[in-house]
Amino acid sequence: MPHHIVVVGAGVIGLQTALSLLEAGYKVTIVAKHWPGDFDITYASPWAGAHWRSHATDSEPHLQEFDSVTFKYWSDLLTTTAAAEGSTKSDIGIAFSPAIYLSPPDTAEIPWWSTLVKDYTVLPPSTLTSNLYQATYTTITINPPAYLGYLLSRLGDLGVSTITAELYDGLDEVWELPGLEDSDHEVDLVVNCTGLSAKELVNNVDDERRKLFPTKGQTVLVRGEARAVRYLQADSNGEGEAYVIPRVGSGTTILGGSRGVGDWDPTVDPSLSAQILARCTPLAPELLDPHTGEFEVISHQVGRRPTRLGGPRIELETLGNGRVVCHAYGHGGAGYQASVGSARRVVGLVEEYFARLQ
Repeated sequence: MPHHIVVVGAGVIGLQTALSLLEAGYKVTIVAKHWPGDFDITYASPWAGAHWRSHATDSEPHLQEFDSVTFKYWSDLLTTTAAAEGSTKSDIGIAFSPAIYLSPPDTAEIPWWSTLVKDYTVLPPSTLTSNLYQATYTTITINPPAYLGYLLSRLGDLGVSTITAELYDGLDEVWELPGLEDSDHEVDLVVNCTGLSAKELVNNVDDERRKLFPTKGQTVLVRGEARAVRYLQADSNGEGEAYVIPRVGSGTTILGGSRGVGDWDPTVDPSLSAQILARCTPLAPELLDPHTGEFEVISHQVGRRPTRLGGPRIELETLGNGRVVCHAYGHGGAGYQASVGSARRVVGLVEEYFARLQ
């Protein structure tokens, strides 16, 4: 009889972790308040850009590993599995895309992942703004609603169970949920993939709850698919960041961005939207209306990146009653690009735990 694991949370980290656990042979139930198809400010994953571009530094080799594993997994999914199953790029919500990386001279450097992606090439300085460092490569873009739906579909194919519920009194409450409280469905371990909601659920050892905070992101969805991802890195003062991310197969593109550290405000800032549109105008001229010279705006949106001081928490904890939780939260803006590597780390910890019990 396989061990029964409950994953709490159905964002990209929760769904991918559940999928990796199922593939490792465990019985898995997901408990979540929100699911793919929902759009709520407390449900971060649908609001992401998103594309693969690691921000992990050389002092964060474990995060580099998470991002590297995910990129390789997605590359394989696109080149082999997707083709074998007859899926198209838009079916699974990810796609290869050409990318252009631009950076002011004071923040320019060849990233560690330049040897991981395909065809990373440094070009002469961009004329977009004088002396900008410029490089091209092939990345992977994500259409978050489509990719979340794909993950949930894969989970269904592998026999996942689901329970829609909200926790109020901590992670211990999982063991008492209807359908999980009897011996026929005994829960052996819980994986906490609750993002910012972990702030209200975890034990406050070492002031853990204070370490969690939102990094507000604001984006603009516009008509048309850009021909490439364009990313303009912020300068040394943290100003001027901009990105253009086509959502392949959707006929739309996401423009961003912003980083409101500690900002819980769920409303759109019109002045910030205007800045985003202005910064992105020279990055994606092919999307501009030939008569007005402007983007055709579909919507403005706000999301909260679930950020944690010190980076994501991925570790086992034994609660006071002896029940065991594996935490996996606090990935900030790297949730998608770290998802597979993070999930495999969880699987490794879970396997080590059960091996010690034998």
